[in-house]
Amino acid sequence: MNKPHVIDFTRPSTAEELAVCLGISVGLLGQVLSAGDQSSLYLEHRIPKKRTSGSVSVRIVWEVHHYLLRDAHRAFARRFEAFARDRDPTFPNPCAYGYVRGRGTRDNAERHCGATLLLRADIEDFFASISSERLNSRFLELGLQTPAAAMLAKFATINGALPLGLNASPMLANLVCSRLDEKFQELCARRDNTYTRYADDIAISGMHDLPTREEVASIIAAEGFQLSQRKFRTTKNGQAHFVTGLSISDPSAPHVPRKLKRRLRQELYYCQKFGTHGHLAAIGEQYAQTGINRIDGTVRYVASIERRTADQLRRTWNTILYNESASTSYAPIASNPFRDLTFLFDESQIETADGPLLALACVTTDSPDELTRTANFLIRLYLVDPFSPGRKAKVEKVGLHFTDVHEDLRSKYIALLSHGPFRCYVAFAALPRPEDYGATYRRLLHSILPRRFQDADRSAISMVFEENSQLSRQVLKATVKEVYDGLVAKNNRRPIDLPSVQVAGKDQANLSVPDFMLGVFSHYYSADPKRQEIARLQFERLRDKYRHIVNVDTGQFYSRRHPLQVR
Repeated sequence: MNKPHVIDFTRPSTAEELAVCLGISVGLLGQVLSAGDQSSLYLEHRIPKKRTSGSVSVRIVWEVHHYLLRDAHRAFARRFEAFARDRDPTFPNPCAYGYVRGRGTRDNAERHCGATLLLRADIEDFFASISSERLNSRFLELGLQTPAAAMLAKFATINGALPLGLNASPMLANLVCSRLDEKFQELCARRDNTYTRYADDIAISGMHDLPTREEVASIIAAEGFQLSQRKFRTTKNGQAHFVTGLSISDPSAPHVPRKLKRRLRQELYYCQKFGTHGHLAAIGEQYAQTGINRIDGTVRYVASIERRTADQLRRTWNTILYNESASTSYAPIASNPFRDLTFLFDESQIETADGPLLALACVTTDSPDELTRTANFLIRLYLVDPFSPGRKAKVEKVGLHFTDVHEDLRSKYIALLSHGPFRCYVAFAALPRPEDYGATYRRLLHSILPRRFQDADRSAISMVFEENSQLSRQVLKATVKEVYDGLVAKNNRRPIDLPSVQVAGKDQANLSVPDFMLGVFSHYYSADPKRQEIARLQFERLRDKYRHIVNVDTGQFYSRRHPLQVR
């Protein structure tokens, strides 16, 4: 596999240059940097914690207002983590398990399995303790230029503190905690202890000796944090030995608490005996579907930890669901705000070494007119420029199409698309015979639409397909209705009404967006040696716009967390 593309954050020094590295517009970056009260750009959620000493404390979690800023934070998290890993080979520390790809609560607990002694400690107000000044210092250590470091630190924080809930926050917290982890490793090495950290949750285990509370507090304080006095605890084997919620008493593997497993086995038994609806009614579960979703989530969690019994557990639950024709489903949320969305579709055939593929792109946007204006603006500049190369007459007649335009114009439009107001979803499958085209297209559409409709809960959707001689509007409408009716039958989240279906000609300007997204994807995926470097750079520029890419034949699913890489 080729190495992931790394953006060099040491180069930019201005807002314009930093915006290019972040993949967002200068206007959006400026809006965040100039906000007097940054909290106005986000939603604040106050989630009650467990009661302590009769009082109720809250955990503050932040959510982004608008999807463009939300996507910007996602892009920043992915791009800057790749840069930090490349710049600092020790990051993330091997002992850091929270929010690190390929590591989880089970891996964290596994490091301590069979230990005689266990120390658990928490850092007080972990995220809020990381200020923009601390981030700025860490960015400078990574080689960022002074203006860019300050701007990036402000972009990543809310009113001067690292917020819980934004995409980059866990990664940045791990970055700031590098020295903390190193100091604890040194302390534990002297005692032959094992140290791990899962966000603010510190675990130290050993066979004979553990650090004192004072030693732990001293290291935490030296790194600008404070030890939580309420959550410091040491235990011996035979007592409740838990790390990130999992028992470590068994030397061979961590386990889910017995109480949880016992309750799940009991629920599955009663579901088999009385049916899921009968069981859930008997325990007072008001909505049967909510109970099914809850049990399904518990089964998935326990199976991910208890690997020796995972297959049997899944089979039992799947048999129950199959026998009752039941499945997980999430009802529409009445409080979801109304949105007016447009879905733009285009398809393309891709020639690969393994044979032809059919790919379908779905672009979702709440600003179709802005996409139209951007395309028309670029076309106008291109046509009036007496020195621009390419076939101007064709561009003037049918607009921007990836395969028809000159490379210069193609690159300019891709740069504009990198921060456009849309998201893109791609599905592809083998097309062994030309006569399979219609069936394969509908299969791809069935693959894309259910999730997109659920994400558009209580929204109005207008769907625009580029005209296609092999697919009539009636066929497209029927396919859309099949998916929508399926969600209605399960009372699943869905648009407020059956989406409208239009078929438009190639000259509709905003249809150039899915056309270009498919063009860039196809050149990257087919790995044409003649265009390999250009194709890679163009795809990397738009990578954060491709929210999901799925190979329908194999079920392989690519996203920000599971990036598509080709040879």
